[in-house]
Amino acid sequence: MYPLFGYLAATGLVTSAAVVGRGLVRSIRHLADGEYGKAGAQALSALAAPVLLAQAATAAMVLEAVAGANEVVGSVLDGSVIPIQRPTA
Repeated sequence: MYPLFGYLAATGLVTSAAVVGRGLVRSIRHLADGEYGKAGAQALSALAAPVLLAQAATAAMVLEAVAGANEVVGSVLDGSVIPIQRPTA
C-alpha cells in the first residue's frame, strides 16, 4: 500500500514541477523581451498552476461521486433521476 502512495506522490511532484517550470520558462522569455508586466503575471500564474490543477481534479472527483450517488438514489426513489452531466476528462 505504501509504495502506491510513494508513486502517487512522486508523479504529483513531477507533474507540478513540470507545470511550474514551464510557466517560469515563459516568464523568463517575457523578461528577456523586456515585457516585465507579462513576465510577472506569468511567474505568478506558474506558481498558482498546481493549486488550480488540484482543484480541478477534486471537483471532477466530487462531481463523479455525486452523479453516481444520484443514479443509485434515483433508482430507489421511483426512477426520479436528475440528470447530472458527468465531467469529461
